Amino acid sequence: MNSEEARGLTARVPLAALFASVALMPVAIWVSLIGGAAGGLAFTTILFFDFVLRGTGRRLSKQEIYLMNVAISMAAYSVFFMQFVFRVYFSNSSEARAFGVTEYLPSWWVPRSSLIREQIIRSFFHPEWVTPIAASIVTSVVLESLMFLPLGYLTYQLYVEIERLPFPLAMVSVELASTLGERETRKLRALVIGFIVAFVYALLAYTPYIVGAAVGGAGRIPTFIPIPYADWTSAAESLGLHGALIGLSTDIFALLSGFIVPARYIVTMFLGSVAVWVVGNAVLLKNYRWMVPEWTPGLNIASTWQWTYFHVWSSVLLGLTFASAIAQILGVRKALSSVFAAFKAARPSGAQAPPLSRLLAAYFAGAIVWVALLAWLLPGMPMAPIAFLVVVWSLLYTLVDAGAVAAAGYGIGGVPIREIVLISAANATGIPVRSELGVGMWLAPMPSGTYMSGTGWCTHFFVSKQLGIPLKDAVLTVLAIGIPLSLMMSFIHVSIIWMMGPIPSQNYPWAMISWPISAIQQCIIIARGTTLQSALLNPGSVPLLEASLVLGLALQFAANAARIPFSLLIATVGASTLPPFATTMIIGLLLYKILQKVTKGRIEEMKYALYAGAIVGYGVCLSLLVAIAIMLRTPWLLPY
Repeated sequence: MNSEEARGLTARVPLAALFASVALMPVAIWVSLIGGAAGGLAFTTILFFDFVLRGTGRRLSKQEIYLMNVAISMAAYSVFFMQFVFRVYFSNSSEARAFGVTEYLPSWWVPRSSLIREQIIRSFFHPEWVTPIAASIVTSVVLESLMFLPLGYLTYQLYVEIERLPFPLAMVSVELASTLGERETRKLRALVIGFIVAFVYALLAYTPYIVGAAVGGAGRIPTFIPIPYADWTSAAESLGLHGALIGLSTDIFALLSGFIVPARYIVTMFLGSVAVWVVGNAVLLKNYRWMVPEWTPGLNIASTWQWTYFHVWSSVLLGLTFASAIAQILGVRKALSSVFAAFKAARPSGAQAPPLSRLLAAYFAGAIVWVALLAWLLPGMPMAPIAFLVVVWSLLYTLVDAGAVAAAGYGIGGVPIREIVLISAANATGIPVRSELGVGMWLAPMPSGTYMSGTGWCTHFFVSKQLGIPLKDAVLTVLAIGIPLSLMMSFIHVSIIWMMGPIPSQNYPWAMISWPISAIQQCIIIARGTTLQSALLNPGSVPLLEASLVLGLALQFAANAARIPFSLLIATVGASTLPPFATTMIIGLLLYKILQKVTKGRIEEMKYALYAGAIVGYGVCLSLLVAIAIMLRTPWLLPY
């Protein structure tokens, strides 16, 4: 280990994380309850620490900056215990009562005590909280770490050491830490430009929505930048393209993605998005409108997307995801063989590797304990589908999702595999919808990457390698600093805020809006209100899942035979991306090509610093706007 590596995990990292968890987590909680989300906390803290240290003649190293970012993102943003307050709200909500599920909520998910459910007792110091909290910590913290850390390291060996994929968006973290830590003049200038552009843009775009809401409504301050996109769906309908999702994203990072994501991936994503959400939707709603009964002309992008995805495209995307998994495994089988051979020879790339047997033992031990725990929580539930979701799907999804992030920067998104598997199992075995098992199977914990998924670990290891951080330091930052601080401080802060009054209430307007919506969505899932188009899993329906699986594999094999550089995996990522965002990415790519000519190629070495500066500027601006909104909404005591 060289001296630069030795400076990775220093005492400054836990100190910064502790400061953020103590001082800034309450802000993150409060803002999430009144306005949605708090942005920019990690880098505002890092900039503060860097400013203080430079006043003493010292500075943060690039390794420290990155590890601080990781630790603070968990310690200040991951409010683990807020989920339990939502469970209490859900258990006594009008939505849960309307769907008739309240009495079937299991005691391992939320206490049965009426005093707790009615929020008369607002404290976690009650014996009925032991099982729900313990079950969540054992699964979401202990078992997920046992499972996802090995998967992250295996995919790191595959996509970083063997395949050497670019991780375009992860390179932004590398560039940001390097630029702030090393202060290279040219890159620092690009970072400042990115900062100013994003700060000014965010100021113009979000002031009407954040500050305007604080002074009496978002309409009080005029805006000319629609958030999150300009919706031109109605205009498309006038041209006969019913339901075609046409628009333009106003997200500055979608534009800047065109600078750093490889051009062929952006083009593939754009074509995949247009094929599904423009052409596919137009054909669907012209010729097969009966498949989407809720759709009517005039619906906007959000509503049209919701109903067409719900009834049709979720099945198609699931089939494409399975096809991508098969193609990915076949495509990297030689690389996988190289990884296993390197482990077997006890000398994998990156000399810090544990034995393969230990990694696999940790994964399967975590998975087996998880399945056993679910067998105890869900007596009478068939375990084959549970074992598939926990053991098999976690592995397949990580392999595909990490490959997508490694190649194009974007994952494959949420795939409704849990809904499909559990509905099929429940229907096949006759489990009633309104029963403790019928409700509990939807609330049972499943691997999801609460703190860090397999893809997250893979990306974390990639950035650590680029910055010369020992992987041991990278692991300890998460497991010994970020997660413990998040658990401890979220328990303290959520307890204090909850004791002040029920949540949601008039004091928390965003929670008053978003929590009922989340409750309705949860109830719809529990009531099995989903439509799967699969002849195998839902006999009598249209076999869209099977057709998309076969079509996807056929396209990939045909492209391979013709030596066409086509990636089904990236096309699937595009198909899960709404056209407004894919269109803005294409515009960003065209802008980047123009800047390449104007700057005579100099933009190539500055693009990551530019993007990194935009992240900081955007976050600082939103933090400032939120602070102004808080001050405007706070009743000040006057001396008269």
